Amino acid sequence: MAGRANRGEDAVGRSGEAELHVRACRGVVTVVDDGGGDGAGETVVDVGARRAVELAPFRESGYARLMKCQLAAGERAEAVRVYSELRDLLQESMGLSPAPEVERVYLEALG
Repeated sequence: MAGRANRGEDAVGRSGEAELHVRACRGVVTVVDDGGGDGAGETVVDVGARRAVELAPFRESGYARLMKCQLAAGERAEAVRVYSELRDLLQESMGLSPAPEVERVYLEALG
């Protein structure tokens, strides 16, 4: 009986962790969205965008935001590297290519 109770508590604990993870991703994305565009706070935005990618590695919009931050900072090569990372991840794990939004940012980076 005690084993069953512990398994139930573990499931609740994992569920709570998943919810915290989702909230953290949303918070980071909000910071990224609010910080970009005018050049102010590029460092904070870049760190937030990197964290969003770490928290949700299959969320393509996070990669697009990170690449946009890097382009705004003049880091074209880094933006291309991030694209390559996403492309490889999607291809190896799911057989997919990056979304059109990510492709547009990539093409912008290529100039």
